[in-house]
Amino acid sequence: MTTGDPAVSTRARPVAPTTANAGVSREAVEHAATLVGLVPHSTVRRALYAYGRRPCGPRWAREFPDALLVASRTEDAFVPLDRRMWRTRLSTEPAGRWRFETRLSTGTRPGFQPVKLYVNLGCRSLLSILKSMIERIALSEAVAFKVCVDPWGLLRPDKFVIYLPTIEAAGRLHDALAPLVSELDVQQLPFTAPLDQRGAVSLGFDPHGAWSTNWESPAGVVWCAVCSRSPLSRQSNTARHDRLMPH
Repeated sequence: MTTGDPAVSTRARPVAPTTANAGVSREAVEHAATLVGLVPHSTVRRALYAYGRRPCGPRWAREFPDALLVASRTEDAFVPLDRRMWRTRLSTEPAGRWRFETRLSTGTRPGFQPVKLYVNLGCRSLLSILKSMIERIALSEAVAFKVCVDPWGLLRPDKFVIYLPTIEAAGRLHDALAPLVSELDVQQLPFTAPLDQRGAVSLGFDPHGAWSTNWESPAGVVWCAVCSRSPLSRQSNTARHDRLMPH
């Protein structure tokens, strides 16, 4: 057992980030750690969950003063969806207003656990390609997706989430989205596994259970922290993602 000064120096030695999102994940944990003991646990959890949100400056507040304007500016982006195959639902949560689009016939078994594909772009970058992304999602194996449609929600890094039945399906959709996002502003999302060097698109895995059990829970934070340090290995010249590779 190591004791004394060597023990302190060993524990304090930082671990080099291994992926685009590992650094921001570590920063999020370090930020939350400074709050432990000073504020309620619920506040610490929210600090982790909201880490990476961009500030709402005067220009953004003037451009998008309310949720109705966001909804009106984004409505055209959903035109590519065949309304015979997709159902819309709006949800207002404490963290923001969401628009859910769910495919009516998915062919998945009841109770399956989806894979989540995040598109982690800055607010204006996301809005600039929203319609093109939805066109590609409609042609994919996605069973659902959601986008934040209020000014505050658009400032969070996890503002666009796509649900897919398998990691392989997520890989194929990533390949379709990659040309759209390759040159755009990235807002890295902690606790997710990046699928590219910059973290523009990443995977998230909820703890085993219902869709509503997300990484905001303590178990989810631990699980997703592992994912953020584990980029997916890909076979050369294929769109297949084989497994999580620990780094």
